[in-house]
Amino acid sequence: MDRLEPLLKQPFKYRAHVNSYNLARNCLEHGHGIVSERYCNNPEKDKLILRGGMRFKLFFKKGDQETPAMLGQAGPENAAMMLGAEEFQVQFSVGEPILLSLKQFLDVLNACVFIRAELSSELQ
Repeated sequence: MDRLEPLLKQPFKYRAHVNSYNLARNCLEHGHGIVSERYCNNPEKDKLILRGGMRFKLFFKKGDQETPAMLGQAGPENAAMMLGAEEFQVQFSVGEPILLSLKQFLDVLNACVFIRAELSSELQ
């Protein structure tokens, strides 16, 4: 990261995200998938917080009310379907295995696509 940032037009806004991915990788590689205090990134050193980044958010909007869109369920009557984005994170406690659901894995994968696009546009 230290060698990358001087090559960018602006400060890299996803540094904390990439650092959290690296901590998770370290748990997987060196801790056999189990979170240890060494790789925790919260002030209390008891949790690994995987800063996911942005993910897509599909929802219905009617006035000021937003209702998450659920597969196989109808939305509120006369509500517009919207696509947005939201920040997300996944937390793991010390001693807990790093396990991601398929949705969490896809959220992280999509966030990596956004990070790569940011890098491509910011390289000088």
